[in-house]
Amino acid sequence: MLIAQDNAFFGDSVPEDLALALRSIHADKQRINSVSFSPDNKWVVLYERNAFMHRGIAPAALRKLQNLNYRNQYIKQIEFTPTGGWVILYAKKGFAYAGIPSDAASQLKKLDSQNKSIDRIFFFADKWIITTEKNEYFCNF
Repeated sequence: MLIAQDNAFFGDSVPEDLALALRSIHADKQRINSVSFSPDNKWVVLYERNAFMHRGIAPAALRKLQNLNYRNQYIKQIEFTPTGGWVILYAKKGFAYAGIPSDAASQLKKLDSQNKSIDRIFFFADKWIITTEKNEYFCNF
């Protein structure tokens, strides 16, 4: 999926409910921050500071997103693992996760203990990459 600066989007085989959500956000002139997909065709759109739309994500992830929205916390990213785990990055240094590889969880905790702000996390196959706001990266390959 490709999202342009003006929220125009293009994607091959985008689920109809996702396309409707993106059109709605676009029509309201809200800024789309990211679109994430789980391995079982669930999705989350993050937009503006802490708003989101979703389809069928894990109840614990949904509760965390709702709580962050309620507390007006900035939501940076939600990312899914190939096995259905998830990570939510929020505020300056916040994160929550479930079902991620233990070495990725350990690295998140280590970076937090070093007072580093996590910018993004990516999963593919059995690999992961974590980036910080200082343009550092950590990975398991």
